[in-house]
Amino acid sequence: MHAEELMDGFSDTDWAKLRGVCATKGTAWQIRCAEMLDGTVNSAALEILTSLMASRNRDVVMAAAETLLSLAQTGTSVEVTPQLSALISKARMNGGDPYGFVLDLLLKNSKT
Repeated sequence: MHAEELMDGFSDTDWAKLRGVCATKGTAWQIRCAEMLDGTVNSAALEILTSLMASRNRDVVMAAAETLLSLAQTGTSVEVTPQLSALISKARMNGGDPYGFVLDLLLKNSKT
């Protein structure tokens, strides 16, 4: 069973647990968490990705941004909330190219 199939059966409690665990894990785990959320159309998944955008590690931020971009490009409504907008602006200041390119695409392909 793949992670995406497993997450299809997640309850609100399961999503809350994943969000809590994700916040305590290391960089590699957080990056993998962001990657596995690709293809998951769920508001809780979007909340986790937004929280990962707040990471101090730019690789975690970019993994979350790339997943959000992928979701937006495949038709998932990714709303750029004020919080997400601020996190994208912060990432742009800290990232440089090619990170700026991904973040610009995220803004372009998301719902504002």
